[in-house]
Amino acid sequence: MLKELMIVSKTRNTIAKYSVDILYCLFLLAIAFKFTQSLETIKDIELYDETFYLYQGIKIFELGIPKASWAPLYSMWYYFLSLFEQNNIALFYLNFKLLIFTSPSIFYIYLRTLKIRPLISIIFGFIYSISTISLLTPRLGSFLVLILLPFLIVANFTKDNTKFYFLATLALLLIIFVRPEYTISFLILFSLYMILLIRSILLEKNNLKNAILQSSFLISLILLFFLVIGNPLAGRRSFMAFSQHFGFLWMERNNVVSPYLDYYKVVTQSIFGDATNIFQVIIANPREFLIHVRINFISYIHHSISILLVNLQNDFSTVVNTTIRRFETILLLIVIIIPFWRSRILLKQINYLVLKRLLIIFLSLFIPVFLSSLLINPRFHYLILQSIFLLTIIAYFLENSFAPYWKNLRQKNRIYKLLSPILIGSFLLILTPNLARGWCLTENFCIIQRISSPQTLILPNLKTIEFIQSLQIEDDVNILEADGGYNVYLGDRYHHVHEYQKQTNFKQFLDQEKINMVVLTAALDNDVNFSQDEEFVEFVHRPEQWNFTKLKIPETEGFLLLASDLIEN
Repeated sequence: MLKELMIVSKTRNTIAKYSVDILYCLFLLAIAFKFTQSLETIKDIELYDETFYLYQGIKIFELGIPKASWAPLYSMWYYFLSLFEQNNIALFYLNFKLLIFTSPSIFYIYLRTLKIRPLISIIFGFIYSISTISLLTPRLGSFLVLILLPFLIVANFTKDNTKFYFLATLALLLIIFVRPEYTISFLILFSLYMILLIRSILLEKNNLKNAILQSSFLISLILLFFLVIGNPLAGRRSFMAFSQHFGFLWMERNNVVSPYLDYYKVVTQSIFGDATNIFQVIIANPREFLIHVRINFISYIHHSISILLVNLQNDFSTVVNTTIRRFETILLLIVIIIPFWRSRILLKQINYLVLKRLLIIFLSLFIPVFLSSLLINPRFHYLILQSIFLLTIIAYFLENSFAPYWKNLRQKNRIYKLLSPILIGSFLLILTPNLARGWCLTENFCIIQRISSPQTLILPNLKTIEFIQSLQIEDDVNILEADGGYNVYLGDRYHHVHEYQKQTNFKQFLDQEKINMVVLTAALDNDVNFSQDEEFVEFVHRPEQWNFTKLKIPETEGFLLLASDLIEN
């Protein structure tokens, strides 16, 4: 009985000790819920990459483990979620919402393990929650947060640098099987870990057994991952990504109208000859390469700032969006200036062990992000980890800039220990917009409303999927489309015929692939491989002569062309 009472007492003391943190985490969950409520009414299904990762996950036992360079761990995550949700459309939104819900709370806990007080942690958690970061796709970037921060949360409880970098290296080992470019970060942290391990062995000879066990475990795990899954840097995915983005920017600069997948012709034939890697590209045409890098550098600076801000451009008026973002930018600049203004106090209060770790982690993550941004493109989801650690460093400096003030405040206001976080959390919750409706105090009372209501908003991919489902086709379907994976959400009877498979005239292509359904959207209609094919043009305008029926896809600008036997059956 006494033992049970002691356990109850200890539990109560723990809850009391972390009551403010528990409250703030609950508020962050409430903020995420309010921000994303009815998200599926405004967020379309993401085809291509995100759908590909989902498909790899749900078919993992049929297709095997995905290639190491194609985010196998992210696909495994999708498989795990599919155990709870079998509908692929619902699975897409489950993943989206789950990563939005979990990331800000994990970020808050991570800040708290750095001894950043709850007030600053909740404010930065709130910034994270409603920033551009939350809604970026593909969701790979937010999944990286789910991997890295828990490891660092545990690592922050140790003063032993060797153990800290051991855990950080473990996290990066997992991350490279989601984003291969972070192999650079992994090698930096692994090298640092090995240096510290050897140093600790030389200084503490009695630590030899533990050091051997720890390093053997890590090296064995590395070998296991590489042997079972493969080398994340193998293959040509990086060069393909460079080719895609260079081709896209080149065509944009030169006003060339061509499908996105024509990148290879642009890169290998028009500009860089037979180049197959970045070094050959530089030698073949250094001028065009440097122009590409310059454009990406300017975009990188702009994106690195704007990713931290709310972006409601498509949801509210331009005036509202611009005003909010300018106000945020001013606040961010003030917050960055404060540590310089109070540098004397900062330098006295700061824990240099913590700062050194923060800077090493940040720099190790920054290097591959910066290189990828310059060489490929500074896509927003590439910048998520960089942005999180930038926010962390700002929060850490802010915490230590006012250290004496915090001590006095804590002594004066202990009586408000719970009242204060409730008021602050409630205020942030009121400040949070709902993406589907606007800034609303209740469901029917909105201070600022969306320009378009969810009922009239066009979600072309989702509407197309729902329309095809409504036809209740029971035969096998070979579906030609250029949008990137409707079949994944339609079921196993639907087989994707990719537009880039076309190497002949359209009639022969149609017969060879036994195509009995065509989704005609701008992506397919603008593809020169089709638009310049007279047979395809005739097919689109006179489908009945090909034994096809043309149907308008409701609430979209697309059309569905169906073989007559599908309709009859």
